[in-house]
Parts: sequence; structure tokens; C-alpha cells
Amino acid sequence: SQAIKDYTDALTNEAYDEYDIREAKIALHNRCTALFKIEEIEEGIKDCKKILEIEPTYAGPHMNLAAIYFYRRNNAEEALYHLNKVLELNPAEISAYALRSDIYFNQGKYQEAISDFSEILKRDPNDKNWFLRRALTYITLQKYPEAIEDFSSYLKLEPNSQKAYIERALAYVALRKYREAI
Repeated sequence: SQAIKDYTDALTNEAYDEYDIREAKIALHNRCTALFKIEEIEEGIKDCKKILEIEPTYAGPHMNLAAIYFYRRNNAEEALYHLNKVLELNPAEISAYALRSDIYFNQGKYQEAISDFSEILKRDPNDKNWFLRRALTYITLQKYPEAIEDFSSYLKLEPNSQKAYIERALAYVALRKYREAI
């Protein structure tokens, strides 16, 4: 595509001064993202790795690599490595917690997923979906009181959710609290 060609043209000179390093980092990151979008995965990975050679403390390419390794390569361990780097560099990066929680959940590491859901909710307590996801994970672990609390928090933000009412009722039933389930 023309965007990839333009980024490539911008990167032809590799003798960067301090200003050019910032520009090269941005151009490489944008080209890397564009390459991933058109499924040129290997070239995108090369660009991400080159960015990290130029600027090892830049979290963006680690996030891109994490997504590629998880969604396109089924390599959860490599994805987790890059997500942990993102969070080391930027502990407030919600998208890194979100992807890492998906990986943990898929691996059956439910407690780790819950920890990441909790981190997200600390940073954005009005994002109702994380209450629901954490509640459903608590159900998986048979932690019904915690699940009920999260379903209730979710329902405060999304009062018309039939699924949340049904799941909360099932949690009450599991605790033999039949009146609350009604």
C-alpha cells in the first residue's frame, strides 16, 4: 500500500540524529502496524524488533508483538513476555492487562486473570464489561460471593442485562440463597 511505501521511503537513511530517531521510531511503528493489518506478519515483526533496537523503552512495539504472537501465532508465552514488558514500561496500560487477562483465562490461570481484571477496574471503575468478565471467572472458580458482588456492580452500570441477572441468580442458588435468587 502507499502508506507502507511512504514509511519505507522515510526510513531509507539509517544514520539518525536525535530528532530523526523519534521520527524513525514513529515511522517504523506505523509501518509495523500497517504491515500487520495487511497480514505481512514477518515484516511487521522485523519492524517492531528494529524499533526496540532504536528505543528499547518504547512500549508500543511490545504491545504489537504481544497481539501478533497471541492472535496470529498462538504463542502465549511470547505474548506474555511482551505484555509484561509493556506493563514494566507503562504500568497503567489497560490494553496490556486486557490482553494478558485473555491469555491467562485461556490457559486456565483464572486467579491471574482476576488480578488483571481487578487492575483494569482500579484504573477504570466504570468499565462494566470487566465486572462481568471477572464475575464469570469467579463463577468458574466457584467463588460465588465475589461473583455476586461483581454481577451487582455490573447491573448498577447495565441494569437491563438479562444475562447478568440470570448468572447472579445462579450464584445465589449455588450458595443455597434461594430467596435472593428470586
